[in-house]
Amino acid sequence: GVVFGAAQNIDVLGNGNSIPDNSIFTSTTDFTNLGDSFVGSSIIRTYTIKNTGTNSLGIPSRAITGTNSGEFVASAISTSIGGLSQTTFTITFTPTGAGVRTATITINNTTSGSEGAYSFNIEGNGIATAPGVSEIDVQGNSVSITNGDTTPSIDDSTDFGSNQIQTNTTKTFT
Repeated sequence: GVVFGAAQNIDVLGNGNSIPDNSIFTSTTDFTNLGDSFVGSSIIRTYTIKNTGTNSLGIPSRAITGTNSGEFVASAISTSIGGLSQTTFTITFTPTGAGVRTATITINNTTSGSEGAYSFNIEGNGIATAPGVSEIDVQGNSVSITNGDTTPSIDDSTDFGSNQIQTNTTKTFT
């Protein structure tokens, strides 16, 4: 049963799964691995901070540190969580480069003992598209039109040719 007046205690969950304090391992199961995102695009994950004790839990500060910390942004969090209550926050991952991007989240809190700072590693993977490759393939006349192409061509139907005034020309692009 519940012991009233029990010391506050913190538990952090990602994707409904507890994230171990001081965890250096990442996993998509608990959102410590946020997944893949194209460079410049974002992924948002939601986390829960639970107070498993009956006394109020203070959260005086939170920090994101490490090599790629600027690519991870956390939303505001409550500075106090009542006994047997919880709150949520989000982390937005927006990679500025390709490859694995890493950081550490530290949630400073008023639990007694060594858990006064709850920390865990996070990571995401930045994916770059190859130069000149679009995320979509626009075609005219069944010929791919290169992203940024400024030269009209009969081959890809971007050259509409000459028309008489008040005459319509229709081209289909897929």
